[in-house]
Amino acid sequence: MANSTSTNDFPATSAHELIDFDWKVKYAVSSSSLGAINKPLLRLELCVSETPDSVKEPVMAPTHQTADDKTLFLLGEYDKSELENLISEMEAIEKALDESPAN
Repeated sequence: MANSTSTNDFPATSAHELIDFDWKVKYAVSSSSLGAINKPLLRLELCVSETPDSVKEPVMAPTHQTADDKTLFLLGEYDKSELENLISEMEAIEKALDESPAN
């Protein structure tokens, strides 16, 4: 999917903090550019805090920002294999954080 991302596309954890998230599962039947698709897609919206020292913007397309520009909403769509990859990467991040000396 064009809007999907991996954890490698985000800046270091100090640049953004996850505030909230929302998800939906939809079933794509067809596309004007691809014809028949017939597969489930996960739509994931992340609400993250944005800090001025961000060194790299995430690949997920921003859907909107709050008036104070301190909260950014990011939207991505994932097919089954992309979702499995995202879950695997998130588990690896969790494991690395659990094993870090700061914990």
